[in-house]
Amino acid sequence: NILAGNGSDEILSIILRCFVGRGDRVAFPVPTYSLYETLVKVQDGELVCVNYPADFAIPPELHSANAAVTFLCNPNSPSGTLVSLTEIERLARAVAGVLVVDEAYIDFAEDPGSSAICLTQSIPNLIVLRTFSKSFSLAGLRIGLAFARAELIAGMMKVKDSYNLNRLSLVAATAALHDLP
Repeated sequence: NILAGNGSDEILSIILRCFVGRGDRVAFPVPTYSLYETLVKVQDGELVCVNYPADFAIPPELHSANAAVTFLCNPNSPSGTLVSLTEIERLARAVAGVLVVDEAYIDFAEDPGSSAICLTQSIPNLIVLRTFSKSFSLAGLRIGLAFARAELIAGMMKVKDSYNLNRLSLVAATAALHDLP
């Protein structure tokens, strides 16, 4: 149920290579992480950018965007706003394809225990991303993780490069996890 990548950016690329073909829709609220747009263009997908409302709640149009992949950066970058697990579950059950919740900044949220990882086993189309770059200050070592049901991980493993992580990064990530309280 876990895929390790050369940073969560590589995992984002793997997800798009897995689930997005030419002309497939990829939806996300804006403003948010700028790499989403770049990766969609690389796959020749169709961008569906939905403006956040003033309170940065999930835009209602995101639920019905009919996208192969929907991204939700949570907490969002740049606003720092956090969406509740109830809202994430509602969105995951409404979207047509895969919902990717990018939790790069979750450990800096008011409630870091609000990670959507707990939903991955009950929601078959949910992928949750985490990174060691922010919380563990290991940005230069490039370690990211994807959490999802086994079927989604198995599909992503088919397009993952062989030996995508180096030994030093693996040792550092393991040490960081062993250092958790």
